[in-house]
Amino acid sequence: MEELKGLKDVLERVEGKLLVVKYVHAALAFIYWTTVLAVFYLILDIVRRIPEEYAMAFWIFAMILYYPIWRITKKIWSKPKDFSLRSFALKTFPVFLILILSFYVVGVVATFISSNRAIAISTLCLISAYLLIIALIVKAKEGRFPKEMLPAIFTFAFSPLVLIVDDPLIFIGYVIMATYGVTALIFLIKAVGVVEDGGS
Repeated sequence: MEELKGLKDVLERVEGKLLVVKYVHAALAFIYWTTVLAVFYLILDIVRRIPEEYAMAFWIFAMILYYPIWRITKKIWSKPKDFSLRSFALKTFPVFLILILSFYVVGVVATFISSNRAIAISTLCLISAYLLIIALIVKAKEGRFPKEMLPAIFTFAFSPLVLIVDDPLIFIGYVIMATYGVTALIFLIKAVGVVEDGGS
């Protein structure tokens, strides 16, 4: 009986450590992109204007640097639990529908507002849609929706403010940094909570 209890304690500790690692790696992903965006804005503030080819090179380089983090995070989160491609397709279809509609809505909105504001709104909507798809993938694989991602998923909620700010493209950068930062903080708080509960 004592051996079974000891085995149970070991399994709980292992499960706790795995959960901590998952939370930390999820936080790392959001922190990485928050830092990259902050560096981009810092450069932009110094040089005032970045040519499109240099801006594109910057983001391509950032994605290349992110690959090792993505590969490790993907490996950690890639243990399926009753994963069905058909059920996943049914769950994600509304997301793709929303994605397509967002392009249509932005196209209509662009006829009434400036192109920069339309681009800003579409960017916020696309980021939210992308993160929602990621969250649904995690839900399909893990059987649990990652509520920790909700602040980043609700990035689109700031879209109405795009209509009243002076520089919409700068504004959405701060919105992304703020929502990603809060999401990363929530993941880290959850990781600390697991450790304090005896997961370490």
